[in-house]
Amino acid sequence: MNHNILESPGSPAELNANNNAGPAPGLAARFGPRKLRTKIFLLASSLIMGLSVFYLLYFPGRLEHHLSRDIADIINNTSSVASLGLSAELQAGDKTAMERILKTICERADGIEYAVLEDDPGLVLASSNRDVAERDMYRETDPVQPPPGRRTVYRTKTPVMADDRVLGNLFLGFAFKGLIAETTREKGVITFVCLAIIFVSGLLVFLFSGLITRPIVLMTRTAEKIAKGDLRQRAKVYSRDEMGLLARAFNTMADGLEKALREMEGTNKSLEAMMRARSLEMEKEISERRRVERELRMAKDELEHRVEKRTEELSKVNEELSGRVIETRRAEDQLQTTLERLERALEGTIRAMSLTIEMRDLYTAGHQRRVSSLAVAIAEELHLPSNKIEGLRLAGVIHDIGKIAMPAEILTKPTRLTKTEFQLIKDHPRIGYDILKNIQFPWPVAHIILQHHERMDGSGYPDGLLGDAILLEARILAVADVVEALSSHRPYRPALGIEKALEEIRRGRGLRYDMRVVDACMKLFKDRRYSFKKENTEAIFQ
Repeated sequence: MNHNILESPGSPAELNANNNAGPAPGLAARFGPRKLRTKIFLLASSLIMGLSVFYLLYFPGRLEHHLSRDIADIINNTSSVASLGLSAELQAGDKTAMERILKTICERADGIEYAVLEDDPGLVLASSNRDVAERDMYRETDPVQPPPGRRTVYRTKTPVMADDRVLGNLFLGFAFKGLIAETTREKGVITFVCLAIIFVSGLLVFLFSGLITRPIVLMTRTAEKIAKGDLRQRAKVYSRDEMGLLARAFNTMADGLEKALREMEGTNKSLEAMMRARSLEMEKEISERRRVERELRMAKDELEHRVEKRTEELSKVNEELSGRVIETRRAEDQLQTTLERLERALEGTIRAMSLTIEMRDLYTAGHQRRVSSLAVAIAEELHLPSNKIEGLRLAGVIHDIGKIAMPAEILTKPTRLTKTEFQLIKDHPRIGYDILKNIQFPWPVAHIILQHHERMDGSGYPDGLLGDAILLEARILAVADVVEALSSHRPYRPALGIEKALEEIRRGRGLRYDMRVVDACMKLFKDRRYSFKKENTEAIFQ
């Protein structure tokens, strides 16, 4: 028998192998290690290296923490004892005793570089190694809470107290070179031990992985030879562990495969006879399909005739619908023309309101238009929707409409208003709201005018609203109103200029005025993208 029958072209075994090839290997299979021994070595080495890296990161950090805690304890204890020892002499004013105590502290206490004692106003009463302290700028103390900063000398300040009263301050400079050097040595030892563990563990893993994977390599080579068609090959693994059991099962499977191959040759002959019989049946089926195709062709012709008739009917309906669409478009054009006329009428009405107010108060002529122009620029900087910006523009043009009810003598008074007169002026947002509240604007114009003197902290009027209770448009209008008013001339004062106006909103940012609105306004003037020029005083209705 030919054992290489699997290699013959078109054999059943080859066809079955091609059909069961499975999906293409992924990225891990393409670019990762191919040998099992390498995979075991990399996995075990990765685990060992991960643990070693953990120890390298954890234990040096713990050593640093203990070092910081020891330094903080030494500083706190030494400073407390020295402060208690100096309190009596400082209270008695004995400078000689204070000098002696400071010198004793520097000589006996380990790590103290200098000591300086000052009274509460900052006058030096006694010191030890003062020149070192001056060079180290001893008054700029370092924090003693762990972890302290890595300095050559740690500067501390401790109050000297008596009877709950601060008499002075003790400045000490500590050096901990020994502790830091010892900690550095311990960290080096830990690093060396971890690297040694990584090296020894990697060597052991490499040796043991070879012993584990050798039987698998033998099994793999035998399987490759069998896959190429040499069914006489058998796995030569005689160990008593799981690999030996697997090798025996593999050899048994190869015996069964060789036997199945012989059976397949006999089956092929039977299949050839069946195929001849099946060919005769197929010829009969082809004749029947031709008859069915003729019947389907006749049905298709009938269906095409019906479709042509239905298409004519639909064409007539389409012509009727086209006429109706033309009529609908004409009606829409008429509605659009009417809407544009209404919009022009609305803008003309608002312009008339604005001019009516300005005719009663010549000093603030153009004020509403300039406020509206600045408010629109701020809203565009904040990227508000165009619909909101349009409502804000119209509200800005008539935001002082309530002043129409104010006496002209108060509006043009060349001196400061009295408390009663100012109280009357404060009613103009409410009056403006009452005038406009029943007009059906597509925007909350009446409420914007009512709230344009409200402030974020509740200090505004007329209702003392807080924060987000104020409409965003009203917050924008409030900032624009303040900037324009302060930078323009008034009967009771000359113009303060734009810098004073911007300083006012900068001081009130987040308190009286919305932070985002103030930032947008400041940015407009800072970038020179807006200014109160002549063109901005013209009418904004174009």
